[in-house]
Amino acid sequence: MSDTTGAATALPPLGRYRPKAVLGRGAMGVVYRAHDPLIDRAVAVKVMRADAIEPALRAEYLARFRQEVRAAARATHPAIVAVHDFGDAGTPEEPAPFLVMELVEGPSLAAILRDPARRAAAARDGLGPGSVLPPVLDALGAAHALGIVHRDIKPANILIAPDGRPRITDFGIARLGRTDRTALTADGGLIGTPAYMAPEQARGTAVDHRADLFAAAAVLYEMLCGHPPFGGGGLSQTILRLASPDPAPMAPVEAAAPAFVPLLRRALAKPPEERFATAAAFAAALRSLLAGPGGEAAATVLLARPGAGPPAEPGSRGGTAGIPAAGLAAAFDATLLSAMAQDLARHLGPIAQTLVRRAAARATDRESLCQSLVAHLDRAEDRTVFLRRHGTDPGLPGSRPGSQAGSRDGSRAGSLARHGRPADGTGIGATMPGASSATTPAQPGPAALEALQTALAVFVGPIARVLLRRTAAEAGGLDDLIERLAAQVPPQDAARFRQKARAGLDAARR
Repeated sequence: MSDTTGAATALPPLGRYRPKAVLGRGAMGVVYRAHDPLIDRAVAVKVMRADAIEPALRAEYLARFRQEVRAAARATHPAIVAVHDFGDAGTPEEPAPFLVMELVEGPSLAAILRDPARRAAAARDGLGPGSVLPPVLDALGAAHALGIVHRDIKPANILIAPDGRPRITDFGIARLGRTDRTALTADGGLIGTPAYMAPEQARGTAVDHRADLFAAAAVLYEMLCGHPPFGGGGLSQTILRLASPDPAPMAPVEAAAPAFVPLLRRALAKPPEERFATAAAFAAALRSLLAGPGGEAAATVLLARPGAGPPAEPGSRGGTAGIPAAGLAAAFDATLLSAMAQDLARHLGPIAQTLVRRAAARATDRESLCQSLVAHLDRAEDRTVFLRRHGTDPGLPGSRPGSQAGSRDGSRAGSLARHGRPADGTGIGATMPGASSATTPAQPGPAALEALQTALAVFVGPIARVLLRRTAAEAGGLDDLIERLAAQVPPQDAARFRQKARAGLDAARR
């Protein structure tokens, strides 16, 4: 949420609650300062965005919303913002589910870190890693003991009360862990902020409480160094840093607070099993460090100004289709790299260009380049197609794609057609020169798209419309579109989504 505020006197009541001012706005909704006349107290009311929910899906969506709220209400701790109530102030045509929370009169940690005046005042008041992180970890431990994983720990979700104590907010988008396998995720499984996400969360795979511990360590890193460990350079660069085997850079920590290097190296380990096993273990190690030599100075000091983040990757500009020619042309033909990036982008999105650039910088020949890239594709048939299109004899790193692939255009087109994908990777309805138009996947019509949006909204809520529009532009036919959409929902819900999608499509055809 942003920290902008504004009057809300013209707003209608939200149930019995009377909005007074806007406290913040974000992708999930709007937070108001409101008054509860029943017990005469100020509260914070978060109204969720629900403008894209189909009327027929409202009951199921609200049931899942209530499930979120029940999870949040169970997480009680002095460092967790309390959840009081929930409701729906909308109509069947325009639902407006809302969450009522304890009002914390204070800025977020993000607002403090990014504002020079607030940073200076906080430092004078003794606010720092030693006063923020231990209570946050204690609160996470209490939530984890109930099977609740927050999934979006970041400075913006840590409020600083007037007494200087931290309070975690937004447990309303928490996901139940071991006790409830059908809990709602607000955006199809990618809940969280990439700069603070654990690698397994960024990949969209199953997460547990250790993802929260990784995020808390990223917050600690930022408080010490002025920027998150893997952020900077845009979304694709951040996701790529998280996906790579490279550990978090410790040079900024060594310069700012060298005593924290061993702790952060463990807390930010990419394999979950190498991190602290519990929030209590992390908190105990942090308290021990803060009490020892080298830790005391960092316990109450925030950096004077945030850093610029990790340096941009060399060669991030220029080249063909986002692939830099300099440094790579001697080993790999730029046309080959561009073609590989285009094919990968159909499955992975814009990050494909960066993946190809990184792989080309490390590969010794074309075969190793292909093997490195296909590791990013989940489905065996997709890997097979990619290798058939771009693989060649080992030891020929500079050969152009046509040197071998040109002789197998027909078989490649047939292979791609069998998998229901356009042969040249250009998108829906495209054909390869010489390929039969009968193998070209047809673009889904309006009725099919409406059926798919209806099915998707059950699992991801209001963002379904945006996800469908973006995914349909990249998909290679209806089957591919369904699979791409299934990847946007929580893994345990993917089969149910496919079933609903197929049922909806069948109904649309009748």
